[in-house]
Amino acid sequence: MNEKINKKADPAWAVLFLVLVLLTVIGGLKTLFLSADIDESYAVTMAVRLCKGDRLFLEMWEPHQLSAVLYAPAAALWLLVCGPYSKGIVLFLRCFGFGIQALLSLWIYLTLAGKKKDKGALLAAFLYLNFTPKHIQSPEFTTALYWSVTALLLCFYAMIREGRGQSGGEGPKKSARLLPVFAGLCISAMVLCYPACILVFFYAFLVLLRLDQAEGKNRKRAAAFFITAGVMALCLLLYMALRGDFAKALSDVSFVLSDGSHKQSLLWLWKGHLQAMFSAGCISGGLLVLTFVAEPVLKKKKKDLSFLWPLFLALQGVYMLWQFHSVDKKVYYDYLPIVFQLALIGGFFLFFRQRREEEADGGARKEWLAIAYMISALATAGVLSMSNLPGVYSFGFLLIPVVLTIPYGIEEMSRCSKWEKAACLFFLFVMTAQIFAVRIALVRFSGNQHRTVFEDYYKVNQGPLAGIRLGADDWKHHDDLLHVFGEQMEPEDILLYVGPDYFIYSLLPPGKIGTGNTISTPLFSQQLLAYYERFPERVPTILVFETDYIDDYRKVLSYEPFEEFVNRYFDTEHVEYVGTQIVMKRKK
Repeated sequence: MNEKINKKADPAWAVLFLVLVLLTVIGGLKTLFLSADIDESYAVTMAVRLCKGDRLFLEMWEPHQLSAVLYAPAAALWLLVCGPYSKGIVLFLRCFGFGIQALLSLWIYLTLAGKKKDKGALLAAFLYLNFTPKHIQSPEFTTALYWSVTALLLCFYAMIREGRGQSGGEGPKKSARLLPVFAGLCISAMVLCYPACILVFFYAFLVLLRLDQAEGKNRKRAAAFFITAGVMALCLLLYMALRGDFAKALSDVSFVLSDGSHKQSLLWLWKGHLQAMFSAGCISGGLLVLTFVAEPVLKKKKKDLSFLWPLFLALQGVYMLWQFHSVDKKVYYDYLPIVFQLALIGGFFLFFRQRREEEADGGARKEWLAIAYMISALATAGVLSMSNLPGVYSFGFLLIPVVLTIPYGIEEMSRCSKWEKAACLFFLFVMTAQIFAVRIALVRFSGNQHRTVFEDYYKVNQGPLAGIRLGADDWKHHDDLLHVFGEQMEPEDILLYVGPDYFIYSLLPPGKIGTGNTISTPLFSQQLLAYYERFPERVPTILVFETDYIDDYRKVLSYEPFEEFVNRYFDTEHVEYVGTQIVMKRKK
C-alpha cells in the first residue's frame, strides 16, 4: 500500500484502533470477572492437587492431568502467597492467562508488521487476543494448546526468514539460534495438553529437516528441536520417578484410560466430528468447488476471474451477518463453526487467489502459512481424537493461520478494484464483529445453557472463585456448597462431590479429595471402585450432591457401580438438605 493511501487511511485506522482497544477492554473484563464452569474448575483442581502433593497417575487419575504440569507453577505461586485455601486463585489464573495471550498477540504483531506500522498486523493481533477455542481465559489444557500452537508457528516463521537472509542481520543472531529449542518446548507443551499432538511433532521435525537441507544448516535446527523435545520427555519421566513409585504409576495408566467420560470409540467420535465439519463447511466447501470448476473454464475462455474472490468473501460475510439474528438464542460455541469456514477462506486466498508471481521475501511467508495451516489442522485432529466434546470446540485452532493471513489479504486489497475492496472490507468487518460479539455478549456456562452479559450477576467473596461474578442460580449453588464445606465437614472428612462445581476441591487440604478423577462421569464407571481398592484411605466420609445436576439424585444412586458403593458405605436413609445441596454422611 503506497504512502499516499497510508496517509488517507491513517485517521480511519486511528479510530478503528481506539474502537478495538475499547472492545478488547470490555471483552477482557467480562472474561476475567464473569461466570465459571466445570471445564475450568477441572483444570484448576488438577493444578491445585499437584501443588498439594497428589502425584501423576498415582493419586491423580484425570485424563488431562499432564497438562497441569504447565500451569501448576502459577497455582503454586498463588498458594504460597495467599495460603492453602486458594482464595481468589481462579481470578489470578485468568489474569495470568490473559497476560500470556497478550504477549502472544504482541509477538504476532511484531512478526507480521516487521519494521513498518502494518494495519493488518494490528487487526490480526487484536482478533487473536479476543478469541480462545473454549472461551476460557485461564491456562486450561485446550487454551494452553492454543497458545503453544501459536508460539510454535511464530518460531517457524522466524526460522524460515533467518534461513533465507530475511532476519535483517549478516548472520543468525543468538536469539535465532535458540528458536529450535523454544520450538521444542512448544511441541512438548502441546503433547502434555493432548498426547495425540505427537503427530505435530513428527510433521514439524520433518519440516525442519527439509528446511535445514535446503538452507545448508547440516540438520542443526532439526537436531536441536528433537533433542529439546526428548529432554523434556525425560524430565517428565524423571519427575514422576522422583515423586513416587514409577512402575505403579505406569500400571495406573490403564485406570486413567478407563475414564467413563472418554470411553467412546474413535469411530463414534469421528462420525460426529465429520458431521460437524460438513455442516460447518458446506457453504465454504461448495464455493471452493465452484471456484475450481469455474476457474479453469473461464480461463480457457479468457474471461475475467477477478469477481470470484470478492464474491466468495461477500457471500461468506452475508452468511456470518445472518447468524447474528439468533445471538439471543445460541450458546457461545454455536458460533465456532464459522472458524472452520474462515480457515477454508484463508487457505483459498493464500494458495489460489494470490496475484503476484514472485514474492519479495522469496516465498517465505507463503511457505510459512502453508506450514501453519498444516500444523493447525494436525493439532485439531489431535484434539478431536481425544476429546469427548462436540467437534465445534476444536475448530478454534483453525483460526490461528487465518488471523496470520489477514495482513496479506489487506495488502492484496491495494491492487483490487473498488468493488473488490468493498467485498473484502465487508468480510473483515463482519468477521471482526462476530468475534467481538461472542467475546463480549455470550457467557460460558456449565451444561451449555444460554447466558448473556445482560442477566444479573452476583459477586463471590470467598473461596477459589472470590472476585468472580456468577449468575443467580450459580451463585446460590456455590454459596450453599461453601456452607456445606464450612458447617457440615469436619477436618478429618474426605469429600466426594457430584455436581458441576469442582472449585470446592481446591479448598481441601492434602489427601481429602475422595476421588482420583474430578470429572463427574467416572462416578458411573468401575474406575471409582478401582481407585478405592488402590487407596482405601481415600474412601469418602461425606457425599454431596447438587440437587439439579441430575433430574433426581436417586437416579444417580441407581447407577452401577455407584449404587453398590453408596449402599456399602453411606447412610442412604439419613439425607440432609443444605439449600441446593444434598449431604450424606458415611455409616458409623
